[in-house]
Amino acid sequence: MEEAMMYADRVLLGGSVITIDWKKPRAEAIAIKDGKCLLVGSNEEVREMVGKGTEVRDLGGMTVVPGFNDA
Repeated sequence: MEEAMMYADRVLLGGSVITIDWKKPRAEAIAIKDGKCLLVGSNEEVREMVGKGTEVRDLGGMTVVPGFNDA
């Protein structure tokens, strides 16, 4: 039996994503599911998370930085 694919609710492509990961400090795209990052990577990698109901946004080169939440 084939495993069901998990698709993102929202995908942001074509940006400059700052990851705070010293091994991979920058990326191009983010996939978001249930308000949490599902995948951060290249446009090609993240496009694989696009399903029928996924909202896709082109960032047009804008920068995305991690947010800080008050817990």
